[in-house]
Amino acid sequence: MSRLWGTLAELISPGTVRHQSVAPLEAGLRPNSALDAASVLLDGAEYDDLVPIGDDIVVSAGTTVLKLSAPSAAVDLGGQVTALASDGGGVVAAVEGRGIVRLAPGGHVTELCSISAATSCITALARTADGALVATRGSASRPYDDWSGALVRREEQGSLLAIHEGVARVVADGLAWPSGVAEAGNGDVIVSMSHGTSLERIGVADGARSTFFANLPAHPGRIAAHPTGWVIAFPYVRNRLSEMLLEEQDFVAEMIATIEQEEWMVPRLRNDNPYTSALQLGQLRVLGVLKPWAPARSYGLVAVIDRHGRFTASWHSRVDGSQHGVTAVVARDHHLVMAVRGSRDVITIEETEIHDS
Repeated sequence: MSRLWGTLAELISPGTVRHQSVAPLEAGLRPNSALDAASVLLDGAEYDDLVPIGDDIVVSAGTTVLKLSAPSAAVDLGGQVTALASDGGGVVAAVEGRGIVRLAPGGHVTELCSISAATSCITALARTADGALVATRGSASRPYDDWSGALVRREEQGSLLAIHEGVARVVADGLAWPSGVAEAGNGDVIVSMSHGTSLERIGVADGARSTFFANLPAHPGRIAAHPTGWVIAFPYVRNRLSEMLLEEQDFVAEMIATIEQEEWMVPRLRNDNPYTSALQLGQLRVLGVLKPWAPARSYGLVAVIDRHGRFTASWHSRVDGSQHGVTAVVARDHHLVMAVRGSRDVITIEETEIHDS
């Protein structure tokens, strides 16, 4: 009945009904084609997360962890590696179905936390200033790769965990698929809410929450430290069509029941077959040429946000580009190094290299 009244109200007086707006890509998020000019360091695998260790960078790809300087010497951890963090000279890794482990420089693996909350859907790991290990868990009921399943159902089953001596303490729960976490000072961390399209500041000791940035134009992912604040990977960008359709509960129920999940009208890391895409008429133009300003099904985006909540720089791969689905980024020596799961690459670019087009 409430849905009927809402429909009637919108027909009679459209101005009385408010739908969630999609913020534009403007100011520090103004589109460019910088990522398509980046140098490719590795290719051919679904590189997902990365973390600097000394002078090197460790990258996850499927069930393996490898060094950027020696990719052939990969270590298989027996399950999908979903997040990485530094641990002195070693690496802490979240492994789907196994838990959180430590990989020593010599390759020895030890278990750090294997309780149920740490064995599924850990999306990011980070060390705080006092050395504590924190983790974001996207969902309590869905596996790591079911981001779209939780999105269409509007689930908020994520949590922020603090892990110590094999125990995972829930700092905050009821989160909208948290997918990134980074140290923010004063005992707080910055957490990216992927489905909530926002950044929140959360106290690790007491779970106190405050909004740092709301209504982002893209779904935020992993966060890393930057000299001026933080650098954020945005695996998915929002578009008005999917946002509108996801408000229609009857449509969503029918979509779930009758359409393969790979073809749902939601953002994705890559668009492998645009000819079966629900947006093909909005994307394909003259003679099949994809226009950079077309509705985005997949997109590439990395941005720097300062400690006042202002985006100061961003690097893009537009709809007609190739470097879509950036899932992790680190900043070092005036360069950004990114894991681009959508295009199956690890790429790097100087921070000053921004090419408008």
